[in-house]
Amino acid sequence: MQAKEIRNLEIISMKIKTILLAALAATALVSARADEVTIAGSTSGSFSATGTNAYQKLTFNSGTFDQTTFLNQGGVGGAENNNFGTMHLGSSANPGQTYSGSFDLFITFTAPAGITGGQDATYTALVQGTLGPKGSPGGVSINFANGGAQTFTFNSGSTSGSFTLTLNNLSISPGRTVAITGFFTGSQDTTSVPDGGATVALLGLGLVGVAALRRKLATA
Repeated sequence: MQAKEIRNLEIISMKIKTILLAALAATALVSARADEVTIAGSTSGSFSATGTNAYQKLTFNSGTFDQTTFLNQGGVGGAENNNFGTMHLGSSANPGQTYSGSFDLFITFTAPAGITGGQDATYTALVQGTLGPKGSPGGVSINFANGGAQTFTFNSGSTSGSFTLTLNNLSISPGRTVAITGFFTGSQDTTSVPDGGATVALLGLGLVGVAALRRKLATA
């Protein structure tokens, strides 16, 4: 075999090795893709005037929620078992009765995991509303400052991102039950290890090719 042919085979062998190393490195990398965000959890609450979930004729009942964004937007509506709790005002409410102080809503998130400032599994946020009179006699309003808007970031190791949650203000008439609702926007990056099947096959073929070239060079 001529020196030029041997040199060409050596160059080809080096290129194959380079490709194999690149393929091997790819197996250690992760790919990221934008994804929708799911928020889930439960709520509890108390009134500043009493320290409990009841204040005069007003009673808060805990709720649960589990909702996923669509095109990075989502809503937690008034459906049963999918709200931030409900507020009931007794029908015997005195039209002259006044409500003051604040209402503290505690939202415990079980998803997404890894919210900044919390533990890996859960995180509890506080949203505070101010009580006041409603237009109708005996009615009560609860207004959340800035819509109770809060932005949360999270990183569980396999997913990372952020979402902003905003609550709707409440207006409750005597004898009515109103759900606490809201909406949220957000996105996350989901990381995953690429499928190594094709890479393994490529490595196998490459190794066979390198071995064949070495045998040919050895016999040259």
